[in-house]
Amino acid sequence: MKAVPNTSAVLAIAGLTARRFLRSRILPIALFFAFLPLLPYLLGAGEDASEQTRWKEFMAMSSGIQLLVAALLAAPAIAEEIEDKTYAYLWSRPIARWTVLAGKLLTASVVGIAIFTITTVAGMAITNMGSSTLLIEAIVGLSLGVITVACMAAAFGTLMPKHPLAFSISYFL
Repeated sequence: MKAVPNTSAVLAIAGLTARRFLRSRILPIALFFAFLPLLPYLLGAGEDASEQTRWKEFMAMSSGIQLLVAALLAAPAIAEEIEDKTYAYLWSRPIARWTVLAGKLLTASVVGIAIFTITTVAGMAITNMGSSTLLIEAIVGLSLGVITVACMAAAFGTLMPKHPLAFSISYFL
């Protein structure tokens, strides 16, 4: 059996994980939680406050929710493979072991970054903040946070495969 190049293996695992996300209930739940910080502003909260104050409050809520959403997307990455005993099959294939984790983290991070980019743009429109510099800074900051939380949550999933999400969320709280 010929070894699969690492890049091809990572992209194949990422593609399979993306299809799993699209078929699961995780994606709608993640979207619900990610858009939750917009709700107070849609209902008229903070109308008497300045745009900067509303933007700071929105970003504070979004960064807190980001911990939950990124953990929701990444914590079960390896834990599902361990629980379903499919890791033995995956690791017996001619691919490097790290490619399984890298592919799953790539998908979880890209999905999380996409969700928070959309949420941040919507938050900028709702709070009437017009600075494109602040928008770019917010997207970069939330993206780096998603990647960090996803890596930590996946690590917790390898340590606690029975309850990876509960352990991750309790750690972040």
